[in-house]
Amino acid sequence: MRKKIIPILNNIAHETYVEPFLGPDVIFLNKRPAKYLIINDLNGEITNLSQCVQNDFDDLAKRLEWFVCLKEISRHAPKPISRMQF
Repeated sequence: MRKKIIPILNNIAHETYVEPFLGPDVIFLNKRPAKYLIINDLNGEITNLSQCVQNDFDDLAKRLEWFVCLKEISRHAPKPISRMQF
């Protein structure tokens, strides 16, 4: 859907863009920038993260420096021991 929407938006002159849902196919990151951007989502944590990136990026980056993705941890973790191995 993003591949269809972005070319249309990029051909329309606009100063304000309103993003109703910040899901995984977020449009505003891929379209031409607008002077004013309004973002929204049902999940307040998503909009909070966006505000942190916009307003406190250096602090956020410092806090995430040692963050390790759970998927990466689980990839290297030993497999659980079955009851038969006790």
